[in-house]
Amino acid sequence: MLTPVPAAVVAPDWAQRVVAPAATAITDARRHEFMAANPDSFLHVTRAYQDDTTGERTPEESAAQNRANLERLLAAGAYRELPPALYLYRLDTGTHRQTAVVGDVPLVAHDRDMVRPHERTRTDREDQLALHLRIVGASASPVGLTHRPIAGLDALLGSVIDRDPLLDFVGIGGLSQTVWRVPTVIAEQITEAFDDQRLYVTDGHHRLVAALRYRDDIDRLHPGAGGPQHNVLGAVFPAEQLHTVAFHRLVDTDWSTDELLAALSRVADLTEVSDPIAAAPTAAGSFGVVHGNRWWRLVPHDTGLDLDVAWLHEQVLAEVMGIVSPRTDPRLHDVPATLGIEAVASRCQHGRVGFLLAATPTESIMNGADRGDILPPKSSYFTPKPRSGVFLVSRRPAI
Repeated sequence: MLTPVPAAVVAPDWAQRVVAPAATAITDARRHEFMAANPDSFLHVTRAYQDDTTGERTPEESAAQNRANLERLLAAGAYRELPPALYLYRLDTGTHRQTAVVGDVPLVAHDRDMVRPHERTRTDREDQLALHLRIVGASASPVGLTHRPIAGLDALLGSVIDRDPLLDFVGIGGLSQTVWRVPTVIAEQITEAFDDQRLYVTDGHHRLVAALRYRDDIDRLHPGAGGPQHNVLGAVFPAEQLHTVAFHRLVDTDWSTDELLAALSRVADLTEVSDPIAAAPTAAGSFGVVHGNRWWRLVPHDTGLDLDVAWLHEQVLAEVMGIVSPRTDPRLHDVPATLGIEAVASRCQHGRVGFLLAATPTESIMNGADRGDILPPKSSYFTPKPRSGVFLVSRRPAI
């Protein structure tokens, strides 16, 4: 379920300038500014095609430039090659701390239903990340995973944390990040502890699907070929340590405010409020709505569903607004709550309606995954997120 990973680890004197901020936690404009001011940031390796501001490269050419950016970092000595190992990776915001076991997760565990996602993915993002794996040939952004309590695991991890860390630095935004290399004997015990544990995907559904597609493409061309493409880099956190916030929704529409209110009133009660703070939900079971610089609090007539995000997609986005395919519909957008309500309001000035949601609890996500429930894309946002560029793993096949 969790095996030692043959990773390179960013060198201590490079960590602050290489390890990337969470790309989804900053606006597009701020991300472009950050990349221009920080040429060594790993964002230049994971850069999406849409972030190629030249506008002159194909997706393949843009991915090839990402590969060249990685090769420059490697040639400059930004990474240290290490033998296969498990790692502990701590994220500390100052008010919240969580520690993951980092290693390779065999993709066959997903095939055997021992790694469970809870969200659908968008096909355009899958395509982009699969292309990245094929051309760049490496992964450096762990898939976030969680698990239910494991007897004795805390003591094992504590025995590692008592040792001197391999890496300890404060990254962009003040996030403290600490890495320990797990000694072989303890790694064997941790691996055994995870043997029969189901893992739940918390972050990186698109990266997981892209890794599966990449593996399957290689297996079709080279049946029986082994190699690192059969694994995905995972950061596995205990469920009790995780913190979730909401993913808000934006929908492009040409409806007038009156038309919108009439449509929403079929499925919910709406109360106009004076400002976004009054509209923002403080608990599950209510929503905020913004359209044309006006705000409402929305309470469903009857949810019939366990999770708010499921009700919103089924009863509002699909039934009222006609968005039946959230994986592909270009009218649908998402905004993580980490950007603030202002980010929703600023993007709903013209031709858009915004919906504010409460966070989806971790326990609800795991329970839903156990039932086989699959939520719409971007239904949960776990923060802080594992950062890109701490670990670097080759995914080039052994052919």
